[in-house]
Amino acid sequence: MLAVVGVCSALVQAGLTGVIVKKIGERKAMYLGLFSGMLAFIGYGLAPTWYWFVATIPLGALWGLATPNIQALMSSKVGPQEQGTLQGANMSLSAMSTVFAPILFGVILSAVTKSGVPMWLSGAAFWMAALFMVFSLILAGGVKQSLTVETPSDGAPH
Repeated sequence: MLAVVGVCSALVQAGLTGVIVKKIGERKAMYLGLFSGMLAFIGYGLAPTWYWFVATIPLGALWGLATPNIQALMSSKVGPQEQGTLQGANMSLSAMSTVFAPILFGVILSAVTKSGVPMWLSGAAFWMAALFMVFSLILAGGVKQSLTVETPSDGAPH
């Protein structure tokens, strides 16, 4: 199964991302990635069998469209002297999610795998991930397409 994830992710990152961005732009590619991730997590949580779970992996791989486009859009909003600060903030948020996500999803998984809990709840951790994707889509709604650093009338980048 990990091989399927790896192959699908490699195809998206190495080939599809550039093609899709050229066709629909960074902003729409970001939305497509986030929406695909949301649908994949819902699919993982609802998958009745291993085969259905694996069949959802290509959809999940399209989530790989989100991050490079989010970073490109954010980078276009700040000047060269602020790129390090932006990337540092991004890495800090990524590090925090690396610490807290396993705790949150571990607690959820522990709660839904106890005896007496209905089997249909076993996908709850994936559904929580889908909910986080919904929050990401809402936050992404404030992103404007911009290929150049935006500068106010005083000439300073913002």
